[in-house]
Amino acid sequence: MTLSTMNILIVEGEEGPPLLDTVRCMGQEEYVNVYVACIGQRKWLAPVRYSKYTKAYFHLENDTDDSNVKNIIDLAKRLNVKTILPAKEGTFLLFSKYLDLLEDFNLPPISDFKTLTTVTDKWLLNNWLKDNGLPTPKSRQASNSNLGQIDYPFLLKPKHGIGGNDISLIQTRDSIRAKLDDDSILMDKYIFQDLIVGEDIDISLVAINGKIHSYTIQQGLIRKDFSFATGIIFFKDPKFMEHVEVIIDKLNWTGITHLDFIYNKEDDLYYLLDFNPRFWSTILGSLNAGINFPLLMVELANGQNVEKRDYKECEYYLNRSAISNFLKNLFRKGKIISLKNSSLNYAMSDPLPEFIKGLSMIVSKLRR
Repeated sequence: MTLSTMNILIVEGEEGPPLLDTVRCMGQEEYVNVYVACIGQRKWLAPVRYSKYTKAYFHLENDTDDSNVKNIIDLAKRLNVKTILPAKEGTFLLFSKYLDLLEDFNLPPISDFKTLTTVTDKWLLNNWLKDNGLPTPKSRQASNSNLGQIDYPFLLKPKHGIGGNDISLIQTRDSIRAKLDDDSILMDKYIFQDLIVGEDIDISLVAINGKIHSYTIQQGLIRKDFSFATGIIFFKDPKFMEHVEVIIDKLNWTGITHLDFIYNKEDDLYYLLDFNPRFWSTILGSLNAGINFPLLMVELANGQNVEKRDYKECEYYLNRSAISNFLKNLFRKGKIISLKNSSLNYAMSDPLPEFIKGLSMIVSKLRR
């Protein structure tokens, strides 16, 4: 297969912003033909299916893991695809579990199923960090009996979750008791975790057998509550890298991941909060800084001898933050950001998915 005819199948359990941005990263290279398959509920207004970079979009019914893998294999053979790329945690776990059935395809670097299961469960991750003498916030299983073993305020966090969804700041005993009495919350799916005050610092990376291949380090400039930052700055931090290298080495990590840390100045420690083995919401920022992570994964999947890549220090903003920041500083005569360093740059060159996003929001509101 020559570079001019490389067919890629990106598989995801659900459509979301990281999937569209992953396709936009792949679309930066003309020799890549991108097919997208989503497992689960059929969505005619899935923005990614209308991207100019999506050669074709397919819906796969969600069944057992065995059936889902079989359907993926059948689709890949029908499309004459040799390279399959998972995009989010669920599909990375699925591929890791069924590597033997997927051996005829070129897959990106993926860690073993046990390691993936550990890092995607915040309780298991917390225990692994403690067992290896690495900084981690004090955590307890969410239960009435553990309320007296953790200090207020603290965080109520789902063991599995992305993007800061469903995290609550608990200020008082009354507020947590109200949640414990809420039948909609299953406590065995949550943990209590100490609130660490400090500066957020994240790293996106690809590693092979515990050795980091390429990475970008970022810090949030604009963030709401516990969600991902919509304005970030990329920078270098050798001291932080030393700490990350220890974690990746001890895990013998293989594959892509985005790690969320809090740096506490008082004790001079980096606390790992989340280990996200998937593509992330600011992946176009990493591309803007100089590293195309989805393309890097594809190159590694195809056994190419890929040199380590470096990145530039720069700011990056998602659409709304870019516009609001630009207008605010324009009228206040502050520092005007370059809209080229934002996802607007990619949205303007691939506008139809943005229109579909707006249409989808209108349809959702009308249904409600």
